[in-house]
Amino acid sequence: MRVLVSHVLRAEKIDVVEATNAEETLARWRELHPDVIVLDQRMPPTTGLEVAEAILREDAGQVIFLFTAFADAEIRSKAEQVGVAACVTKDQVFEIPELARTHVGR
Repeated sequence: MRVLVSHVLRAEKIDVVEATNAEETLARWRELHPDVIVLDQRMPPTTGLEVAEAILREDAGQVIFLFTAFADAEIRSKAEQVGVAACVTKDQVFEIPELARTHVGR
């Protein structure tokens, strides 16, 4: 799924930096300070929500999208409580570029 999201964003001329796990994600975020982060809820060895919490504790203004196959009410509620900008289901992958432009343009 990471490859698919990257491909969709690159096709829209959006710069992408990939990370393969939670630790690498946090390291890259601290180094690069991207405009938007897309986190998969299934992110070994933890979850995207847990990574989002860690990032948002350090920078409450960071725009984060949670990408998940199952955006049920519980996950959406937790994401909102944490401060995630949007939950995106895997069938909405092609909406991510516009969502990113909308949030970065604020």
